[in-house]
Amino acid sequence: MKKTTTIFFSILLIFILRNPVEAQEADLALFYEVEFSGDSLNPEKKSKDLMVLWHSDTLSLFQSYYGYQRDSVLNEYVKHPENRKGKDYTQLLVEMDVFPYPIFLYKIFKTNNENTIVTYDKLFKNIYVYHQAKNQFHWKLEPGEKEINGYKCKKARLDYGGRTFFAWYSPEIPINDGPYSFNGLPGLIMEITDTQNHYRFTLVSLKKGKFDVSDQKPSSARTTDKKKFFGIKEEFKKNIFSQMSEMDASRVTPESARQTQERYKRANNPLELKLD
Repeated sequence: MKKTTTIFFSILLIFILRNPVEAQEADLALFYEVEFSGDSLNPEKKSKDLMVLWHSDTLSLFQSYYGYQRDSVLNEYVKHPENRKGKDYTQLLVEMDVFPYPIFLYKIFKTNNENTIVTYDKLFKNIYVYHQAKNQFHWKLEPGEKEINGYKCKKARLDYGGRTFFAWYSPEIPINDGPYSFNGLPGLIMEITDTQNHYRFTLVSLKKGKFDVSDQKPSSARTTDKKKFFGIKEEFKKNIFSQMSEMDASRVTPESARQTQERYKRANNPLELKLD
């Protein structure tokens, strides 16, 4: 496992060194807890990740907060070598491992002045990017009100990705955004869950300030479309060992490949069961 982690780190380090990005800043951090059933054969077993929606008048980025924390440690190491104080890669990995490893590796950007959602997602050594329409969500407003975190919320229904979702949004926060790709309601989505209760995003806190997210948008990735990406992802799951060996066969053992394969086999319940 340590060798595999070192491989991942080496790839990420090279990627960051080669791809500087321009400064970007958010003024609002919206933290969501996502609770989900990753294995459709064992839906009672739940996993959690802490996600964050960075927001400003020009910026919308949804990602794992743990991923952001780990990236921040690495970016500091890369961008400010004068502060390393003799720190080597092993010590850096120890500092990164203070934060949990993110479950979700995607980064979803919604452009506020265009009808575009840009998704970056990582499959082992490669980062892919695909675009989709922002106004693809056809919400149905429903009767019902409740309070979440002190905000009055209204109810809406959405059929998307082979699931039916119910969302609670607050007009008191006039941001037509939300977790994952979801957007388009007349207020911030505070909570959204599917009818099988396999995925639930809940806003747990909100912070105002100045948040530097400059290093979160890769400037280089393999461009594809959503349908092709999902196909690549399925093929990747079937050929874990070949993918791992292609990068560094000397460091990949059959046992580590088997464990990775088993982990991916259990991750058989994606949020989007089918493409709309």
